[in-house]
Amino acid sequence: MEKIFFFLFVSSLTLRQCLSSIVLGVNPNRLPLYDPSKDFTCLDGSKTINFSNVNDDYCDCEDSSDEPGTSACPNGRFFCENNGYLAQLLPSSRVNDGICDCCDGSDEHGNEKDCQNNCFELGREYREQKEREKQMFSQGAALRDDLSKQGKLKKEQRLNEHADLKVKADEKKELVENLKVHKENVEKLENEAKTKHDKEWEEKINQIKAERDLERAQNAFASFDVDESGSLTIQEIQASINLDKMYTEEEAQELLGGAVSVDRESFVSQLWESKFRDIFNKTKPLETPDEGDVGTPPPPTEEPPEPPSDGNVDKNDDEKDLDSVTGMSQDEADDDDDDDDDENEKDEEDEEDIKDEEGGTPSATDKVDDEGLPKKPDYDEETKKLIEDADKVRQEFEETTREKDDLLKKLAEIDRLNQIDMGEHEEFSPLHGHCFEFTDREYTYKLCPFDKASQTSKNGNSEVSLGTWGEWSGQPYKYSEMKFTNGLSCWNGPSRSTTVKVSCGIKNDLVGVSEPSKCEYEFIFHTPAACHPNFHPHDEF
Repeated sequence: MEKIFFFLFVSSLTLRQCLSSIVLGVNPNRLPLYDPSKDFTCLDGSKTINFSNVNDDYCDCEDSSDEPGTSACPNGRFFCENNGYLAQLLPSSRVNDGICDCCDGSDEHGNEKDCQNNCFELGREYREQKEREKQMFSQGAALRDDLSKQGKLKKEQRLNEHADLKVKADEKKELVENLKVHKENVEKLENEAKTKHDKEWEEKINQIKAERDLERAQNAFASFDVDESGSLTIQEIQASINLDKMYTEEEAQELLGGAVSVDRESFVSQLWESKFRDIFNKTKPLETPDEGDVGTPPPPTEEPPEPPSDGNVDKNDDEKDLDSVTGMSQDEADDDDDDDDDENEKDEEDEEDIKDEEGGTPSATDKVDDEGLPKKPDYDEETKKLIEDADKVRQEFEETTREKDDLLKKLAEIDRLNQIDMGEHEEFSPLHGHCFEFTDREYTYKLCPFDKASQTSKNGNSEVSLGTWGEWSGQPYKYSEMKFTNGLSCWNGPSRSTTVKVSCGIKNDLVGVSEPSKCEYEFIFHTPAACHPNFHPHDEF
């Protein structure tokens, strides 16, 4: 039985070799379709032709299947068997073009002697390369296992931290709510006390203003009533120099409310606010002309003659003159002046104390505003205590709120990281938080997995975003490619984006950057995390 199987195998191999020599450029798997003893049917089934028309340098089939070994069909493909190396398919246009594309020279049939068959050497180099890759992949796979352990540990730590932070955040939330209620209560007491203080002070200021206004009204009446009759007449209004202008008789009567005269009480209660307050000269001091000189300012008084300037005034003569008038010596007069000064000072202090007690005009030591009114005094001790308590509660509320917000931010970041796919076994997780750079002649590129991609000019310009983390986008194995999107918009173009081609390596390394299309970048990144069987296709001879 074994002899029979061996005979069949040898016979099949011999048939393939014979057919291959007859039908050039055909994949061995399709050789049975090219049987010289039969008519040939185009592989798309569109036509059947005599087998002698196969490889006759004339294209009969629409799918080019009748000319696998010539360049007659524009869409044909020539199969290079390349024994000892990798088989390949060539466009039919390369057949017999004078260039040896197949390492076995079969694409230049008839001129094979001009081609050197170097498939064995290429195969040996290929096998050596594959062996190096295999060893590197083996090392990377071991490192990948370590990365996976680290990634799982990091995720477990994040989950534990999330649980702890959740408990603390809930406690802070409850504390913030309690402090909020407490703050509202103490602020209510604080505001009531401050409002009471402000209201009392406002009433006091209004009282002072009213008293000042009453005094001003009375002084104004006195300045108008030059004859001190207690009645203000049209003529006195006309003669006043303390109004904003000179008034005619009709205008003066209009100011008096249509009357020819008014008394003090009517002037103060009815006319001052509505008629006189705004036109009374506020900048000029009140003047009450002497009787008989109504409306006419008093003439300037003559200054007393100056004493002789010869400097020979006799002091004793002055003292004698003083003695003759007062009956006292100069020393006694000086003592009497000192006594008068002491009494005047005492009277002024008593007057200031009375004014302070009555809430009247402040003393010279009090603080006053631009209108000469006393400034608001400090709160009483009870109100100060309420303000102090409220400040403490507000500070505690703000600090606790900040602590709560910080906890919530940390929770949100952990949630974000936990939602990111970091590999089947968390093998890519250790890459998070690290950045890798590649520099060419113009730029330094940076890749921060699960975060961002960027470039910085060597001229020192600011960092330009080439995209932020988007998703895994590899095909057919998704972990073979990263996608970063929504980078800085190009001038008159789209937003920048980056595709990261991920492949196996014994260290994390950004090894290349290109820009295949405008504002679309491609990074080449090696990492042990990619040393997975799905990343390692096996080419067969």
